[in-house]
Amino acid sequence: MLLAQRLLPDEGWDDASVELLLHTLSSMDSNNFRGRAGTGEREGRVFSSLVARRHYYLAHGVDRSGDVAAVQPKAAGSSLMVQLANALAKDVLPLAGMRAVQAALILPVATGMSLTLSDLEAGLIPLVLANVLVGFEDTGSGGYLNTDLAGMAAMMDGSIHMTKLVAVGVAHVINNAYGVQASKCVHEIELAMRSGRVDAVVQILDKTSWCPSTPTLDFFITILQMGNRRLLNERKQVAGYMRMKLNAVAMEEGERVLHVLSNEISFAMTLTTLCPNVTNMQEVSRQLTSLRFMLFL
Repeated sequence: MLLAQRLLPDEGWDDASVELLLHTLSSMDSNNFRGRAGTGEREGRVFSSLVARRHYYLAHGVDRSGDVAAVQPKAAGSSLMVQLANALAKDVLPLAGMRAVQAALILPVATGMSLTLSDLEAGLIPLVLANVLVGFEDTGSGGYLNTDLAGMAAMMDGSIHMTKLVAVGVAHVINNAYGVQASKCVHEIELAMRSGRVDAVVQILDKTSWCPSTPTLDFFITILQMGNRRLLNERKQVAGYMRMKLNAVAMEEGERVLHVLSNEISFAMTLTTLCPNVTNMQEVSRQLTSLRFMLFL
């Protein structure tokens, strides 16, 4: 049911079953192939074996050309895992009451950044509004904080009516960070999605799905095992060795390694001899670009 229908299992899997699936998926990533030579920018190079084992060797980068939901050809297992995770997230939200959800996307960022990314994707420009203190008319004391809708109207050069905020055409990105387990919040969001325009609803995993924030722990483990000396010194030594060997290959093939004084990170080598008989520059570009997809075939 998981692979065929991409739905949550009725009964939770035991540890052995989950680990078997993860090991199977990781074996499909090119960085885990026998005899690999990971020289690309996202080839799953992990310094700490503890971190590698903790992630079941699912270390290859996913997405393509800025599309975080795209499939990465050289990381079939990781891409499948991401697709399945998004599908399961989409499956669980209707169970909580959000039946109008059309898609789900898990992002490795915190709530605020997720909201920002959602705003940018929807083409929205965030307006920061101050809260205003509203007093109780009967006693004149106490009160509560409310969003400054008058200030919003002034900033947007128009009038804002609470009853029309979910009207069709009014963009909405809803911060529902902790709200999945609150049926009232879910019900109101469901009504908003059915009656008007809701571009995105942001949830947070560590509170709603009991998932920890892992990058900090990964960094902590790695930096402890790497130590101060290996953090930079070894990288500089390896970079020099890389340039020397790349220069040797370039000279042997009639190419040259570009030397850019302002860039100490990247290495670039000309490929003028690979398409000597092709005169159309678009075709040359296509053939050269296609080479990176054949590196691990």
